[in-house]
Amino acid sequence: MTAEVPRLVPTYDPCLWTPARRLAVEEIGSAAALEVVDKLRRVSAADPFSVGVSAPQIGEGVAISLISEKPTPTTPYNESYQKVMFNPVVRDIDRPAMVWEGCMSFGSGSDMLYAMVKNFLHVEVGYYGLDAEWHEEEHFNLRAQIDKHESRHNDGTPFVKYADPLTFMTAGNYRLLRYGGLVRLPWEQAPPHSMDNIKEPTLPQVRGLLAQVQHATPPDILEAFDNRYGLAA
Repeated sequence: MTAEVPRLVPTYDPCLWTPARRLAVEEIGSAAALEVVDKLRRVSAADPFSVGVSAPQIGEGVAISLISEKPTPTTPYNESYQKVMFNPVVRDIDRPAMVWEGCMSFGSGSDMLYAMVKNFLHVEVGYYGLDAEWHEEEHFNLRAQIDKHESRHNDGTPFVKYADPLTFMTAGNYRLLRYGGLVRLPWEQAPPHSMDNIKEPTLPQVRGLLAQVQHATPPDILEAFDNRYGLAA
C-alpha cells in the first residue's frame, strides 16, 4: 500500500510565517524527527517540479529541510541530489543575481506562484545531517538557490515576502516562457528546448513578457517596474 502524501498547510497557517524551532542534537535521530523527514520525502517525490521542501510547509514547526534537486520538466539537465538538513544556516558569498523562483506553498499545479527574487548563486551552508554531525559546504547555482529558499522557510520568511511583487505570474505562464526558450536561468548555457544562440532576456524583454502574460497589467504596475529597474524614459 502506497503511503499517503502529506498535505501542505494553507498559506494562512501561522507555521509558514513563524520561525521554526531549532532541534537539539540529540533530537536528530529521534522517531519524531525521522517521521518528519519521511513526510518531506513523500511530498517531494509526489511533485515532478519539487526540488526542496521544509518542515513548516507541512505544519511541522521544526527547522528541517529536504534538498531534493532532480531533473524536472523545465530543467531536465538537473543533477539528482538529495540531502536532509537539520538547523540549516546559509551564508551568502558571491554572485548576486535576479532569478526566477516558485513555491508550492502558494498555489498548486499551473496556478502556483512564480516571481523574480534576488539570490546569491555562491553560498556556504551549514547544517546537521542525519548522522547528527555538523557539516559545512559551498554550493553554487540552483543548489545555492534551493538552500536559500528552504532556509528562509525555516526562518518564517516564505518567498512572497522577498520576491519582486511586480513580477508575479502563474507557474503555467512561467513554464510557457521556459518551454519557448524565452527565459534562461543565470547558470544555463542556453534555455531548455531552444537553440544555443538565444540570448538571456534583457530587462526590457522581461517587461514585455510581463505585459503579455499578466493579462491587463495595470499601467501603474509597468511604470513601477520601469522605475525600479531604470527603464523609465
